[in-house]
Amino acid sequence: MEINKVVIFAVLFNTSRIMAKIRISAKIDENGDLKKLGEAIKDVRKNLTAKFSQEQLAFESGVDRGHMGKIERGESNLTLLNLLKISQALKCKAYEILQKADL
Repeated sequence: MEINKVVIFAVLFNTSRIMAKIRISAKIDENGDLKKLGEAIKDVRKNLTAKFSQEQLAFESGVDRGHMGKIERGESNLTLLNLLKISQALKCKAYEILQKADL
């Protein structure tokens, strides 16, 4: 299995006639771009005049609170639409966040 491809594991089990399916997907960010982007978002959030908590930013941007944490830690891929929502909530442009992340 190649390391740079999405790895999908599916585990099926049957307990009392209940079928459950677990899917785990992961893609390796070889350049650390997601981590840099997440750190840039966190930095902008913390350096605002009215500092947002991670929970406040999630609420203001309409991004799930748990997902926001994963974004800031670089554990989750970020869609363009979510980047736009986050930048709008932070009252900045998406390109400013990307510049801050050196991307």
